[in-house]
Amino acid sequence: MVPGNRQRDALWLDATASENLTLPFLRKFWRLIRVNRSRERRFAEETLREYSVRPFRPALEIAKFSGGNQQKVVMARALRQNPGVLLLHEPTQGVDVGAKKEILSLVRQAADEGAAVVVFSSDCEEVAQLCNRVHIMRYGSVTATLAEGEISEDRILALSQQSALKK
Repeated sequence: MVPGNRQRDALWLDATASENLTLPFLRKFWRLIRVNRSRERRFAEETLREYSVRPFRPALEIAKFSGGNQQKVVMARALRQNPGVLLLHEPTQGVDVGAKKEILSLVRQAADEGAAVVVFSSDCEEVAQLCNRVHIMRYGSVTATLAEGEISEDRILALSQQSALKK
């Protein structure tokens, strides 16, 4: 799960990038009565490098990273768990164009590798680029469905506006 509000729901802002990445994996680094910090550090460095997080400073407080790089840390943490189902809520909200492109590429790669990806997004362009089925919802009900081949940014926007006029 990648929540829509990364700072409130996905990150420990007082912690480092490394700590934010490794939190779900602590069991992997546990040795007898303590965490093996060198294994934890190597894992974090490898992950930051793999997901092109900038600056490459694992010991830097996550709050000091840009929104796009914070989001890449959240995505990396989710993807390193090899999910069968990936739930994304506004995955590129508040990120710059470059980070958006990288994040969308990561999502496509996860889907290509077999993950089922469910995207909740108000960004019609993002939905059109990522999805092979689109459900347009209004007040918790599906008001329209588009299948592969019918999906375009303009079509999604038109159906969304049409749905808003019905209520």
